[in-house]
Amino acid sequence: AVDFDKQCVPTADPGPCKGFMPMWWYNIFTSQCEEFIYGGCQGNDNRYRTKEECDKTCAEASATWDVNA
Repeated sequence: AVDFDKQCVPTADPGPCKGFMPMWWYNIFTSQCEEFIYGGCQGNDNRYRTKEECDKTCAEASATWDVNA
């Protein structure tokens, strides 16, 4: 099961490292997966290697997510 609050709600967090890894994150305000640059360490769980993985995890789960829960 998807932990929407953990995997899809936080904003993109590149972390403190200096890598250059294009990743995807789910933006709850636009209901879209968006690209960002991940530094390679730390960050949060709202980070996906592909747009498809992001969409599958968050876009589908957002349909049943209750903002008041």
